[in-house]
Amino acid sequence: MAEKERNPVTLETFNRDQTWDMALDPEKWGIPISKEELQARIGRRERMLEPGEISNPKETLWSFFPDITNPTYQELLISWAKKQIDAGADAIWFDMLFGTVNVLRRLLEEQGYTEEEIFGHPAVKESYKATLKVIDAIHEYGYKKYGKRIYLGTWWVPAEMPYEPPDLDWVQISPTGKEILTLKLDEAEWDRKIELIRKKFGDDILIAVYISWAHTTMSPLGNFSQKLTPEKQREFIKLIDEFCQRKGMNYVYPLHGGFMGLDAEILSFGKFKIYDSLAPEFQTYETIKELAQKKAETKPAKKFYCPKENAEFLITVRNTGNGADFVVLHPWLGSEACGKIVWPMETSSLPAYPTPGGQPLDPPYGPITPKKPGQGWLSTGFVLTPSLYGEQTYTIKLKIPESASPGEYKLFARVKSAGHPSQAWQPGDPGSPPDYPYKVVDEKELSLEIGANLIPKLEVLHPLPEPGEPPTSIGYPETCEKPAKPAEFLLRISNKGNASSHFNLDYDPPRVGWKVEFYDLEGNKLVDHTEDGLPDIWLEAQDLEDCNHRVDRRDSVEIYVRVFPPKLSLPGAEFVTDIIVEPVITREALLCQLEGDSATIRTVVGELG
Repeated sequence: MAEKERNPVTLETFNRDQTWDMALDPEKWGIPISKEELQARIGRRERMLEPGEISNPKETLWSFFPDITNPTYQELLISWAKKQIDAGADAIWFDMLFGTVNVLRRLLEEQGYTEEEIFGHPAVKESYKATLKVIDAIHEYGYKKYGKRIYLGTWWVPAEMPYEPPDLDWVQISPTGKEILTLKLDEAEWDRKIELIRKKFGDDILIAVYISWAHTTMSPLGNFSQKLTPEKQREFIKLIDEFCQRKGMNYVYPLHGGFMGLDAEILSFGKFKIYDSLAPEFQTYETIKELAQKKAETKPAKKFYCPKENAEFLITVRNTGNGADFVVLHPWLGSEACGKIVWPMETSSLPAYPTPGGQPLDPPYGPITPKKPGQGWLSTGFVLTPSLYGEQTYTIKLKIPESASPGEYKLFARVKSAGHPSQAWQPGDPGSPPDYPYKVVDEKELSLEIGANLIPKLEVLHPLPEPGEPPTSIGYPETCEKPAKPAEFLLRISNKGNASSHFNLDYDPPRVGWKVEFYDLEGNKLVDHTEDGLPDIWLEAQDLEDCNHRVDRRDSVEIYVRVFPPKLSLPGAEFVTDIIVEPVITREALLCQLEGDSATIRTVVGELG
């Protein structure tokens, strides 16, 4: 926090006296270290003061270490996030978000407190709780104003703390200066950290690894840039990139950015204390480019297999009315034909994780022996409000009874409210419920395999290729007198899987000046329905049974691909690319098999008449 600050939302400004009031003061909790002593200590560490210099930090420092429990500072921090969200930010990274917690932990450790006493101390507990409050406020702002989740990330340190996990979307770790200088990673220590992170945040949390920096060359980036030769820097980048892939983490390449230190002497382009991989002093860009391209060219595995364990999936109940209501949810497994009930779900098999809109009730309609607020065992009842959080999402675990026989099953659910009749539907959005099979795959163990097979097939119907050659079509560039005439290909796309889905359309490789567009047979340009930047089509699963009679589904479609040559193209210029079709994975899908398909097309520029 600078000595002068400004709230970009309210436009309120804060002078040095006001920001000093927001600075961390350990004596607030009875810790015998004054605000002046702490702020001066941090100032010397960050080179705002010379080593050993004693002065009035309020008057000499150009920034103060903040107190996250201070309401004014909380509002200021949240205002910075709000302004970025208003400007279009979808994700925000916080450096040292749990900094107050960490500083207080170290101070208590210096006072001789045990780890148990430290985490039980009001200073640490209140600071941690205040940090969670900031995170929740930013999420709430994104949902209320823009109807979307704002992704938040910070350092991994909360994984070491015995409190509830913060609602983060990713965490970051940095290699140490010693690891950088020795070109040797402490694998045991990394495994310890990864285990803590997975245990705290779950297996799906994104772990980003990058070389951290600070005000001096004592930082990891300072060691990397100032003490390693360009050859050793390239060697370390390759080393840690391979290590991260092996450990399921994402390495963030040092392409540009990161402050090397106030005392840095090897500068980018001889001028700048910001690291740059293109700078002749470092020369790491080509290595980064090579590694990134190799990742981009590596095709993902064609198939993903589901674990043969008790199945787990999400089910959402939405309130589309204008009033709050009491609803009862009752799921069951049924056979594929007409949803015949095979067995009901047991209450104990439904661990519930309600969204903020659900108001848990007392037993037997609400959580039983909850482990912590908002989490416990769901019976079947709750109140659903029509607010922003007018929906309730539950994680449901299927526990298969011993009497179950092998076969194909689906999950159904019935939701009943006080003012509406009972309706039965499958999990998913009303009107387009996905059909995912639930199958007992082992007669002895009776474990369940659950999943959707999303498998498209792509065929080029016209023009037909010569034997051994890719299809060819003639296109004419735009001229002063005539508009461009595209080369045109007729394609058929089929859904060979067992689940309905959107399928994205793309092409690779692109080429400067050439334009590829997708149209239906009526000449309408295909659009993006799934908000991922690619045009798509919806395909049903093939000929599924519905109450003992066959239903024709839209399981295949024909489209046109039009290729427009660039202006002033010379006759005979050629463009070859692969048309790619890939399924869009829905939130509800638990995949057993996922495949894509592609077909090559070739366009040649014709003679201008």
